[in-house]
Amino acid sequence: MIKANNLNKYFFRRKRNEIHVINNVSIDLPEKGLVVLFGPSGGGKTTLLNVLGGLDKADGSICFFGSDFDKYKMGKWDKLRTYDIGYVFQNYLLVEELSVYENIKLTLDMIGITDKEMIDNRIEYVLESVGLKNYKRRRASQLSGGQQQRVAIARALAKNPKVIIADEPTGNLDSKNTVEIMNIIKTISKDKLVLLVTHEKDVANYYADRIIEIKDGQIVSDSENTGDKTFNFTHETDIYLKDLPSQNLSNENVDVSFYGEFSDKKIRLISKSGTIYIDLGDSKERVVVLDSNSETKIYDQSAKDFKSAEKVEFDYDKYYEPPKHKKYRAFIPLKRAFKLAFNQLVNFTRRRKFLLIGFLFAGALIAVMTSLLILATDERNTQLSKPIEVIEVQVSGFETKDITQAPGFVTFLPSYFTFEFAGTVFDQNIYGFNLGSESPVFGGDIIFNGLRNPEIVYGRAINEDNTGEILIDMNTARSLVNNTFYVAQNFKQRNLIGEKFKFNELEVTIVGITNHNYNYITMKKEDFINYRIPKSFSIYDEYMGYSYEQKLAHFESTTGSREVYSITPELAYNYYIGEDDNHPDVLAVWTYPNQKEMVDNALRGIYQTIFTVIIVAAGLTWLSLYFIIRSNLFSRIDEIKVYRALGVRWFEIVKIFAVEVFVLTTISTVVGFILTTIYMGNMEIFKNLNVVTSTLPSSLLVILIIYVFNLLFGTLPVILLMRRTPAGIIAQAEA
Repeated sequence: MIKANNLNKYFFRRKRNEIHVINNVSIDLPEKGLVVLFGPSGGGKTTLLNVLGGLDKADGSICFFGSDFDKYKMGKWDKLRTYDIGYVFQNYLLVEELSVYENIKLTLDMIGITDKEMIDNRIEYVLESVGLKNYKRRRASQLSGGQQQRVAIARALAKNPKVIIADEPTGNLDSKNTVEIMNIIKTISKDKLVLLVTHEKDVANYYADRIIEIKDGQIVSDSENTGDKTFNFTHETDIYLKDLPSQNLSNENVDVSFYGEFSDKKIRLISKSGTIYIDLGDSKERVVVLDSNSETKIYDQSAKDFKSAEKVEFDYDKYYEPPKHKKYRAFIPLKRAFKLAFNQLVNFTRRRKFLLIGFLFAGALIAVMTSLLILATDERNTQLSKPIEVIEVQVSGFETKDITQAPGFVTFLPSYFTFEFAGTVFDQNIYGFNLGSESPVFGGDIIFNGLRNPEIVYGRAINEDNTGEILIDMNTARSLVNNTFYVAQNFKQRNLIGEKFKFNELEVTIVGITNHNYNYITMKKEDFINYRIPKSFSIYDEYMGYSYEQKLAHFESTTGSREVYSITPELAYNYYIGEDDNHPDVLAVWTYPNQKEMVDNALRGIYQTIFTVIIVAAGLTWLSLYFIIRSNLFSRIDEIKVYRALGVRWFEIVKIFAVEVFVLTTISTVVGFILTTIYMGNMEIFKNLNVVTSTLPSSLLVILIIYVFNLLFGTLPVILLMRRTPAGIIAQAEA
């Protein structure tokens, strides 16, 4: 049962042309029976019907078979329309490109019935009940108006709803089809509530159990229809042969019947060469030739015989097993959504295909700008000569300030060193410096393991229990693989893992490659000491009683120019240049702050240009995408209005177009971005400069951003449309 209290709805609210289309209506409807909302066009019947069935919203409260609504809740009403409401519309609202079978199957898919045998039996049964048993493979667009309305009724019945709502179901039908459709609806009302809108008084008087008359948005009468029921519903254009006098002329070859008055008529009927000629002489009467498409219909019966039309029988439980749980099931699976999306792309017009090429170039432009952004920001491409942790210290005398006591002090860095190859090539052990110009030799500065915790790109971190393990950074790795020695062996950076080198008297093995780019080598402190003070070095014998650490500290703190690596560079710098500095022989220079400021100032202009180009390219893409999807949306709005009327959730509709945007983005913008990124990464100029033009994380992030914003702008017109009620979408589609 349905109860509604104090329903009010306005069109053009608070405007000069405001219409109070539902005016404080309260109504109580039974569980079964045929209730007719009757009244003139524009009186508010259809609007009230839409509100009672959840297609539209209004102020007031509604109780729909135990579900209470004080406010309009679209999702809750969608669920009720899916399971409990069957709709029959004046304009049928079938998906015309689908077959009769597929149109009915839509509702069974929505309520979660998946058993094919049950679906087939149910569809065949409801089609047989409405007289269309042999039409299930016909496309809806190939049917007559009466046949389409029967399919709409079969679709509504297939899910065995609690309520059938019919809005002018006979408005577009002739007399014969009107009676047949109304007989079906009347039969349904014996067991279910049928809420029907009509402005045909004869239909209401003959079929209704209860007539509610509505005028100007108000109920003006509400009565049980128990009087003498007569039916005289005929179209003026229809011809009922048994209501006319008739004559017949026939022989073996021809049978001609005459209906109506033919006194004083001189008519000659001529058949020649496959053409029939009618000669009326001087008569001024109009001649109309009738065929199956004519508005005028001919019936071989009397108009009054319609009231005795055969009633249909319908068993609601036959071949039907309701779902055990009303759990939401995706109406359009992703697989089908992708299929629909590819079909849309295949059918793109030439103009839209040119737009796809534009999206491809937009992706390429975004890739170029992204690569330039990485060139400007990635620390591996830094324009700084030294990292933030390095302070240059000049020691010009002995017994000066002990710079090893600086805060965060780790070690002095040798200004430069070289490695020489010590691996196995062509099964021959090679050691030493004198291997010719093709011998891979590289150099850089040393830091202790564990200081900066760099990201390991290839390989692993140093094992503190092992001797002679080192990490090299990406810049060093790129320099190595570009060496003729390794180019000949087609070495990649990751292939350097496990390669051995001579390091003074220490043999070392590369175990990992870091994401730094300063030509830094990372090793254990013990290995560094063994490298820095080998046994052949004079200081080794001079300080026999000292440990290596003591010898190293003394050696580093008393002579020459060093670069100090500190984890707290600002504190260390202040330590060296202290306000009360009694050691003029110690000079400290921290170049990072000034260099960083200069680089940042230079980069601001670069960033502005890059982001401007990216925004322009992306903006044009998003704008074009918005209008492409908007165009597709309104070209398919007839299909969408059917889905929403039947109860398909709004996000399912959005999903259809989101998948279309995803596919379109993938084959255009993303492809352009990926191809251009790969091309720039393989350009010789960037290889020779040992710079990074892209990284996997950054590329994935940009691709993600492309998808997110394309989906946002592409589905925006769909989301805006889905904010409307189903009735609003139907009205827009039919405007």
